[in-house]
Amino acid sequence: FIYGAHYCLNAVTEKSGRAGAVLIRALEPVSGIKLATNGPGKLTRALRINKKFNRADLTKGSLVIAEGKTEGYNIVSTKRVGISKASNKLYRYYIKGNKDVSKI
Repeated sequence: FIYGAHYCLNAVTEKSGRAGAVLIRALEPVSGIKLATNGPGKLTRALRINKKFNRADLTKGSLVIAEGKTEGYNIVSTKRVGISKASNKLYRYYIKGNKDVSKI
């Protein structure tokens, strides 16, 4: 929950006590979602993510992150946004030219 207003979707990939997570900042809807999803707050509103999803298992249940089709995307990496520590790290990944990328 950030700025007292928005939930975020973070996929934690490590056990407790070890750093390892990904903030999902945006997604490209392929069906069923007509709302904007190009930012962390817009994304969670569109998916109706709230505090009940805290610590949810993202491999089963009503919100699942699964492997999709492998396609020839042109993935770019850029500096992180909205942070002060390690903002120069190229840890922001997205499909080049995708209209649903979160705005800076």
